[in-house]
Amino acid sequence: MIGEVMKVKKLFVISTQEMLRRTIEGYCKKQGIEIFHIDDANEAIHFINDLNPDVILLCTEQYQEDEILAIRNTQIPVIDLLSKQGNSTQKYLLLPVNPVSLILEIEALF
Repeated sequence: MIGEVMKVKKLFVISTQEMLRRTIEGYCKKQGIEIFHIDDANEAIHFINDLNPDVILLCTEQYQEDEILAIRNTQIPVIDLLSKQGNSTQKYLLLPVNPVSLILEIEALF
């Protein structure tokens, strides 16, 4: 529907940064958001269709281009997590993320 804001109910975080994954997980669980996380991009690809998340948060700077492309080709919206602002044509958020505003920031991108 036009003007309707996406509501995140299920989130998949792909990052090698355990502290980042745990921080996001802790906050999302308190908000009643289902969260899954993994550090291996190749394994993540196998789980994406089964999990069917609303959004994937992907630390693109940590993975190879072929892994990133495979994740983007899953038809699930992907938001890059970047350590510095770049000229990305993709939707992105800058690290460090604020877990309190994270979900609102994600929803605002859609």
